[in-house]
Amino acid sequence: EAVRLKYLQTLKQLTESEKIDWQLHKTPTQYTYECTDEPFLRMTRHFLRIRYGNFEATPEIYEEIAAANLSLNPHLSTLNYEEKGGDA
Repeated sequence: EAVRLKYLQTLKQLTESEKIDWQLHKTPTQYTYECTDEPFLRMTRHFLRIRYGNFEATPEIYEEIAAANLSLNPHLSTLNYEEKGGDA
């Protein structure tokens, strides 16, 4: 579930940054045609294997997906901190 939620969060972030055009009917593979950044491609491969290929989601895979998310959005942690009233 954590992998799925992180992937969905990434799709939302890519939509907001206009790197992808999110549509309900699109598949994860279709998004890889729009955003060809290697971290997103790796993240999508893991997501597909876990969600549809019956592979086990390990903590290591989740950490790799979370790191890919951050590399796609390097300013994300700063933005989240500022939104919560922190000093970045």
